[in-house]
Amino acid sequence: FRHNILFDYAASRLYLNPFDHNHLHDLFLRDRGMGLILSPALGYALQELWDLEGDRSTFWRQFVLLTSDRNIDPIARIQVARIGCEWVASTTDVQQFLVQVRASSGAREIFSSVTGALSIVIEDAPHLVRVTAWAYVVAELSKDEQFSGNIGFLVDRLLKLPLDSSCFKLLGAAARNLLERGLAS
Repeated sequence: FRHNILFDYAASRLYLNPFDHNHLHDLFLRDRGMGLILSPALGYALQELWDLEGDRSTFWRQFVLLTSDRNIDPIARIQVARIGCEWVASTTDVQQFLVQVRASSGAREIFSSVTGALSIVIEDAPHLVRVTAWAYVVAELSKDEQFSGNIGFLVDRLLKLPLDSSCFKLLGAAARNLLERGLAS
């Protein structure tokens, strides 16, 4: 192993406890400055949460906690958002994301983090983007006005990727929801 990979893995096993949500939250507070040092290790810790349950609910609970709080180190917030965007493989993986985002008081902040991270992944590694899952998220959240700006941006970005007919229909539904809301105001 290269020394940085070994350090990140060891730090995740010895220093990060992904099962104690408050531990990760408190550890990555902005004033502690741990984002640059420990955010690579965060991937290993979050992998444990991702693999824990088929519906990914514990992972998404931690994801919401870390991405919704502006007091969290921005490097850690970006890392968590990127991981969430890259690991999603199916609509099953995002069901709990939708539930928990809708229930969160920081829903806009969470989805803004996802929008930014997903946009970067689309640009840098489009093969990692599971368009069906994200088109489903966009279609579902397009029903809520608070996400309109981000939805419009993601519809545009996702339409530039190879799409099957189901993805195209989902993105079309999202675009129609935005248009209806725009015409009604």
